[in-house]
This record gives sequence, C-alpha cells and structure tokens, in this order.
Amino acid sequence: MSVSSAVESAVRFGPHWEGVQGIYGGFVIARLVEAARLGNGFRPLSATVHFVSGVQPGDARMVTRVRHRGRSTASVAVELHQERARAYAVVELGAPGAAPHWHHRVDMSQLPEPESIVLSEPSYGRLAYSEFIDMRLIRPGSLAAGATAWTRLDPRVAGELDGTSPALSTLCLDALPPGLFGESTRPVFVPTIEFSIHFWPMEADLVAGWHYATQHTVWASDEFCLEESTLYSRDGRVVAHARQTRGVRWSLPGTDR
Repeated sequence: MSVSSAVESAVRFGPHWEGVQGIYGGFVIARLVEAARLGNGFRPLSATVHFVSGVQPGDARMVTRVRHRGRSTASVAVELHQERARAYAVVELGAPGAAPHWHHRVDMSQLPEPESIVLSEPSYGRLAYSEFIDMRLIRPGSLAAGATAWTRLDPRVAGELDGTSPALSTLCLDALPPGLFGESTRPVFVPTIEFSIHFWPMEADLVAGWHYATQHTVWASDEFCLEESTLYSRDGRVVAHARQTRGVRWSLPGTDR
C-alpha cells in the first residue's frame, strides 16, 4: 500500500464550457477524473463526484492525493478549489490485462442512423458548451419514457482532454435531457449534486464517431431527482454507466426565471 501527500496543480476553465450558473458539470467531472492519472497501466474503473457549488470560469486548483496504490487497484481523491472547495471526487483505478471475456451488448440494428436526425435543440436553449456535443435525440425524454440519443463529441475536445480517456463519457451522459424537462411544467435548472460513473476498463476512443446514449429518471420530487444513464459504442457495447442525484430549481437566484 502506498499513500502520498497532497499534490496541487493549476487548472483553468474557459467560458466556452459554461452551462447554467457555471461551468458545465460533465466537463468538471471529466477534469476531476483525468486528474487521478497514475500511469503504469492504471485506468479509471469508477468515480464518485460531489458538487458543493458551481464551478465558475477562470483559474482553479486541483488537490490530488493517492489514498491507496496496490498491484492491481488504486484509489485517488481529488478536490477542486476556487477560493473554497467546489467539488471533490474519489476515483477507483485498476490495471486490467486482457479485455473482458463477456459484456452486455444491445441490438443497434433497429435504431435510425444519426445523420437522419436533425441536430437537437435543448428545451433550455443552446448553451456555450453545446457546440462541443452533437446530440441527435431519438426519443426527446420524459419522466415516464426517458430519453435516447446519438451523441458525438467535437474533435476540438481532444485538445483539452485525453481523447481516449473514459472521462470523456461524462460529457455525453451529463448532456442528456433530464426527464423533468420533458414535462409540461418543468424546472429551469437541475444541477448535479452527486455523480457516480463506471467505465469500460479498456481503451476506447470517444472522440471518433457516434455513440448511443440512454437516460431514465428513477424518481423525482419537487426538490431532488435521481437519474440513470448508459453510453454504448456503435456496436452496442457499454462504454459507461452513470447515476446522478440532481437538485431541482424552479427559479434562478437573482432572476425572474
């Protein structure tokens, strides 16, 4: 077992990743997961991220600490600070050898081709980060039916994040429209409170080409909701599976919305 002292590093969040009241949560999660790199064959297997408050455009600090490092598994804690702690994560890593000998696969043959679907306009409008995520909704989404979509990342994303990193899957999964936005009366904002995600353990290029994503709401109240989402490769293999607890905001502070 090897435990390290805290290591600090500087990071900057550009305004081109802005969402509602701060930086898009999927991008923040991706940066937290990538900060947990260990090398020597270790890859993220899962991550749990907690948001204390929104991350704003500008400079920030990452504080990373290796909590455990064994021969085949490791655990890394990461905190993101902007004047105070804004988000923290625990990333579990493994050093897999051969590819899994079995994995769940879905039949993609009945899905429409991505190019046959018009580029989707979110119900909350296009935000700054939207230009980096091409989403074609197959089923727009509701509490009862959930949402399904083809999604593809802009190649420019690889200039800011590792193009083969499992962290990129958070960009696609967190962008899926929440079920509450498909209702006739919908909130204006559903910020992520906690996001847990499990990754395919081998190399996967998430920038090149389309991926299929599904989302459904497990339960929802006027204050919180729980959502589950899965990202699949074009051949139907699971790339990542996530659950997140969201807050439900019916108005934004300081606005008439």
